Amino acid sequence: MKSRKKYILFGLLILLAGGFYGLNADISVYSSVLPEVTLLPEPALFEIPETEQLSEAVQDTVKKDTVTPRYPVAKIVPEYKDLKKYYPIDLTTPETIKSEFQYNPLTNRYELRTKIGDSDITTPLSFTPEEYYNYSLRRSMDSYYKGKYAEGFETGEKDKKKDVLSLFDFNFDLGPADKIFGPGGVKLNANGKILTKIGITRTSTGNPTLTERQRNRTAFDFDSQIQANIDASVGDKLNYNMNYNTESTFDFDTKKINLAYKGKEDEILRVLEGGNVSMNTTNSLIRGGQSLFGFKTELQFGKLTVDAIFSQQESQSKSVSSRGNVQTTPFEVAADMYDENMHYFLAHHFYNHYDEAMGSLPYIRSGINIDRIEVWITNRRSNYNEARNIVAFADLAEHDRISSPGFIHPTGQESLPSNKANDLYDNLVNNYPNARDISLVNQIFGATPLEGGRDYEKIENARKLEPSEYHYDSQLGYISLRIPLQSDEVLAVAYAYTYNGSTHQVGE
Repeated sequence: MKSRKKYILFGLLILLAGGFYGLNADISVYSSVLPEVTLLPEPALFEIPETEQLSEAVQDTVKKDTVTPRYPVAKIVPEYKDLKKYYPIDLTTPETIKSEFQYNPLTNRYELRTKIGDSDITTPLSFTPEEYYNYSLRRSMDSYYKGKYAEGFETGEKDKKKDVLSLFDFNFDLGPADKIFGPGGVKLNANGKILTKIGITRTSTGNPTLTERQRNRTAFDFDSQIQANIDASVGDKLNYNMNYNTESTFDFDTKKINLAYKGKEDEILRVLEGGNVSMNTTNSLIRGGQSLFGFKTELQFGKLTVDAIFSQQESQSKSVSSRGNVQTTPFEVAADMYDENMHYFLAHHFYNHYDEAMGSLPYIRSGINIDRIEVWITNRRSNYNEARNIVAFADLAEHDRISSPGFIHPTGQESLPSNKANDLYDNLVNNYPNARDISLVNQIFGATPLEGGRDYEKIENARKLEPSEYHYDSQLGYISLRIPLQSDEVLAVAYAYTYNGSTHQVGE
């Protein structure tokens, strides 16, 4: 038992010795890799030790850790030495960081402040006025030359594009003709597109009643769509423009041609145009015109300007106004342009005394007041609710205007319209009682001087108009129909009125 304990204790000692030996080996390896470090004296305040004072191992470590960029970038917070440097490759400063100059009147210096919002993130850089002016001049010159360089680059790109332009785009100088048309030479620019569809349509019909040629038909299907625009100029005075579009909505927009000559400010001939022109005015009393085809010129004689145009208008304008849900169209009607076959005087007396009655407006001096009236016309609606056979006489109730003086004679001295104004009414009632038979009217009056269609008219089943179908003036003695009469219709009126307390009747 004791011998086993001795062997176990001896094994532990061997393991412990091996562990210390391994630990000692690792420490030796690490210590051999570390460089020798030489302690230097403490540098003075704000003094950076030179690289020569370091050991060679430390210098190698510093060189390995230091990265010098090939293209340096500007610092976010500028310094004096950074303001004179140019950085070809740099990132954009964040929008939250802004650097701007502010003038300090107390010190008479310009301060470059770098801020985030309203707070300074560094000590401002101070410039004297001379330093600030020099810095501003240098910045403006740099910006100017950068812009010129960009313009030159864009011009070079345009020149490259000109090499691939079509044959319809060219420009050449005029030489001595520049004195007439101005500088710029001759320029022509054409662009657009043409789409053409060509096909064949064949139609076959199996109708045995048709001939063989009519059963089979072959036709060409041709359709073209053209959109072309040509701009040409000669100098800076003469311009030509043509626009051709087969897909235009209106016909007058399909083809537009304009040739214009524009003079200088001191020339008499300011503008001379031919083709599609327009006329614009500066006031609302005289309206201009659009879509005109002709000639237009603008002349000036000192302060006097003359615009003349000779053209044909190819369009029309129309304005529509509405109020609420109703469309309104204002119009004007002259006094002599009344509605035809709608307004009639009931007798010649009212026609002769119309101006006299209207001479004291707003008061009407006629002395007549129509109490009852009936209006009859030819029945075209087949409405027989209130139909009657009537005979209308043109000279009935007339005293001065009688078309058949041999048969009709005026009675009395009163010129007012009445059945007693002449003897026609009494003669018809007493001597021609059978005239009330509509079938005997033409036979009875055929033996008299009365002529049908001029002195009288018979109407079978005449229709009586409703009060809503006409309007009459009870004092002036005229009637206005709501619907005009046709050329073959007859209008007959019977009415009664009072004059100075007495009642007069016309017709029956």
